Amino acid sequence: MDGFSQLAFIAVIIAAGFYVLYCVIRAAVLSALRAHADEVKENAAIAARIQAVTDRAEMPAAPHSP
Repeated sequence: MDGFSQLAFIAVIIAAGFYVLYCVIRAAVLSALRAHADEVKENAAIAARIQAVTDRAEMPAAPHSP
């Protein structure tokens, strides 16, 4: 292999390494975003339950007839 071929080979190896690193980081970020989205859905469900309980607690009692 001449010098240019060696440099081209090294450049390809380095580029492949960066691509693999990019894929790993991208997968980690997407996983974190999915986990966050699941947490947001869970929090919204909890908030809805709390709101339902609060609404039931604030219902006025039936008026009493004298």
